[in-house]
Amino acid sequence: MAENFYQFFSEFHREGNEPLPQITYHFDGLPLEDVVFTVHVVHKILSTIKENSAPGPDGIHPKVLKECADNLSLPFYLLFRDSLDTGIVPDAWKTAYVTPIYKKR
Repeated sequence: MAENFYQFFSEFHREGNEPLPQITYHFDGLPLEDVVFTVHVVHKILSTIKENSAPGPDGIHPKVLKECADNLSLPFYLLFRDSLDTGIVPDAWKTAYVTPIYKKR
């Protein structure tokens, strides 16, 4: 079964630093570069993270993000704003752990 998941999801993987296509997605008719959010919004999201979630590829436990929300909100806001303004998404943000979970019908 693991091999089947590997085969399926490996089709979506890109090797190296191939350029990604230009972002053309619009949210409610609003271009991504015009998306408005604030430090307060970032703080609210960090403050409400589920602490029992597993860390992602960066190894940072969600509890750390939640407890450090006051200090991380501004730097995260600046990173996200810069990413939207430049259209550049760091490679680390394109990595995730995917764990299939069996659920009874």
